[in-house]
Amino acid sequence: MKFTNAYDLVFYLYNQKLLKGFSFTGFYGEVIIESKIEDKNLVNLLESIWLDWSMLCGEETAVNIGDYSLEFSEIEGLFITGYCEENFPENKTEIRIDEILQSIINYLDMENIDSKLPIIQQIALAIEIDVNNKAINFDLDSLISDELEEEIKQKIKKTDIEILSNFICQQLTKNHRQINPGTKFKLNIESNHIYDYTIFWEEKYWNLKKSLGSIKVEFSLAKFDY
Repeated sequence: MKFTNAYDLVFYLYNQKLLKGFSFTGFYGEVIIESKIEDKNLVNLLESIWLDWSMLCGEETAVNIGDYSLEFSEIEGLFITGYCEENFPENKTEIRIDEILQSIINYLDMENIDSKLPIIQQIALAIEIDVNNKAINFDLDSLISDELEEEIKQKIKKTDIEILSNFICQQLTKNHRQINPGTKFKLNIESNHIYDYTIFWEEKYWNLKKSLGSIKVEFSLAKFDY
């Protein structure tokens, strides 16, 4: 069986359950094939195909680090879904911890706040948010007085932490203009410093017949080789 374009080869391997998808590990960088194929020449060819595809112009190509899976539907044909993550997003500085603290103060209706001091000097926030945008750890402490510390304790006692956590996540999404409500993120703020921050999103790429079909290949595959 001879193949002259990348789409026909990829579609055949997908139908034979030999090719599941691929990963990008760097910006236009290394490609890792997820497959049962042992032929190194074919694996190398597939790596070059997906790298070429990633650098084609147009909205049907991927450039983001992440894991991509091949899928098929009767309507769309062969298409790609990508689960991407960015460990060092450029918009990290848009997370304003002082705005998050102010929203918490307003939510708890706190009184022992010094209006002359920056909020970030009065309250320490420690919060860990998982990939489902749920707070799994939460702690709030006073940095200035026992009175404020006692008020925080009393307010927290009367507050549903899950509701408060959901509120904080909503504020993070609201204040973060480059993240739409459907984007997942993981965040760890400790002592008012961003300790860890990752964003996740899903991408879909259609019309592979056009984009992959434009990539020429010369490859022969015997029916029972694999």
